[in-house]
Amino acid sequence: MDSDSSLVDSSVHRSLLITPGDRVQFVRLYVLATVVSWLVVQFVLLPLILQPLLRFTGSIQVRELLIGATLGFAQWLVLRRYIPVKYWVAATALGALGSVVIYEVWSPLLVVPPSQPVDPQTSLGNLSNFGGINAPPSLPVALLASLLTPLLQGLILSRYTRFAMGWLLVPTGFTLMLFVFGVLNVFLSFISQQFLQFSMPILIPGCQGTMQAIALCLFPRSRGESLEVEETSNRPSLSLPQLTVVTLLVVGGVALLVGSLEILLLRLQMTIR
Repeated sequence: MDSDSSLVDSSVHRSLLITPGDRVQFVRLYVLATVVSWLVVQFVLLPLILQPLLRFTGSIQVRELLIGATLGFAQWLVLRRYIPVKYWVAATALGALGSVVIYEVWSPLLVVPPSQPVDPQTSLGNLSNFGGINAPPSLPVALLASLLTPLLQGLILSRYTRFAMGWLLVPTGFTLMLFVFGVLNVFLSFISQQFLQFSMPILIPGCQGTMQAIALCLFPRSRGESLEVEETSNRPSLSLPQLTVVTLLVVGGVALLVGSLEILLLRLQMTIR
C-alpha cells in the first residue's frame, strides 16, 4: 500500500514543471540570476556601454532591447535545465522593446496643449506630464506595457504547461510584493531616522525573480515537449508557501543590509567632508 502511494506521489511530482525535490535549488538560482542580471545592467552595462550607446544613437529602443536580452539570458541559463525555452531571451528582449515603443507612441498624446497654460503649483500643473485633465487615461497603457513581456513569455511556456496564461498574473503578485515592502520601507526609515532602508536594485529584481520562480513551481507539465529531469534531491522539500516566505525574507534581509550600508557610507563621506 505504501509502495503504491509513493508511486502515485512520484507521478504527481513529475507532472510538475519543477519537481518538489528541485524547488529550493531552482528558486535560489532563478532569483540569484535575476538579481545579478539587474546589477550587471545597472552598474556595468548602463554606465559603460548603454549610456554611451544612447548618446551615440539617440535610440532608447536599443538600450531597452539589450537590457531585456541580459535579463532573459540570465534566466534562461537556469530555465534550460527544466524547460527547453530556447526563445526565452528573444521574448524577454522583445517585450522590453515593445513596452518602450508603446510608451513612445502614447507620449505625444500626453502633452498639455500650449493654448492651455497651467500653473506648476496647482494640481493640474502636477498632472501636466501626463497630459493634464485632457489626456486619455494612461493606466491602460501602463498596464498593456507591463503585460507585454509576460504575454510573450507565456506563449513560449504554453508549449510546456497547460496553465501558461497564468503567467500574466505574475506582474500583479510582483506589484503586491513591492507595495508591502514599500510600506515597510517607509516604516523602517521613519523609526530609524532614515538609517534603515531597502536597496531597490536588489529588492525589485529579487521580488520579481521570487514571484516568477514560485509561479513556475506551480505549473503542471504538459505531455510530450518537456524535458525529463531527474530530481536532484529526495529530501523533503519546503512547501511553496514556506519557500516563498523564506525567499522573500532572504531577499528583504539582503536588500535591507545593503541599503543601510549605503546610507551609512554616504553619511560617513558627508561627515569627513
